[in-house]
Amino acid sequence: MTTKKLAAGPLVLMILPLFFSCATGAGLGEPVSSDWPDLRVRRDNFQNAYFVHSAALNRELVFNPIFLYVVKTETSTVLRFRTVYTGDWWLFFNRVILANEQGVNFQFDFESAHINRVVVGRGGGIRETADIAVSGFVRDRHSQPDRVRQLRELFDGTNVRVRLTGGGRTQDYNIFQSNVAALRDMIAYFESITSTIE
Repeated sequence: MTTKKLAAGPLVLMILPLFFSCATGAGLGEPVSSDWPDLRVRRDNFQNAYFVHSAALNRELVFNPIFLYVVKTETSTVLRFRTVYTGDWWLFFNRVILANEQGVNFQFDFESAHINRVVVGRGGGIRETADIAVSGFVRDRHSQPDRVRQLRELFDGTNVRVRLTGGGRTQDYNIFQSNVAALRDMIAYFESITSTIE
């Protein structure tokens, strides 16, 4: 099992607001290209950044607890991981564990300050989200490419599951195969655009 302790850095703090401002806009964006018909790109003109995400992972009627997306600026290309918990009670998760039937595991640990917790709607539902960089190129330097490879191996397996833990509670999810395919596409896209940078 791979364990990574994540620290908040300037890049994390800069990109989180970008994603949320992008995600609240109308529409899913334009297709990246004919090679990637399910991947969409949106531009944030205020920060001069592009967001590439999977339309399949953003369907409103299918709950998906994990997302991958790419943020591109003039000086960086970063693959990011976002996880979402919704429920009636606080989970206070601080760890996400992913596993497949083949025994590949991957783990993210979070500081509580890196998790956004809000009450949503009039019914008092709970939403907890965490959003971190998996790997990226910043000023032509590649950071943590092994983590991308490990995620690819995880999503190449079958029966992918997610466990959120924290506050003495756990919440498990099975990931739909269609969503696993979309996550694989995001990794393949990131690897395709960063292979020319190396």
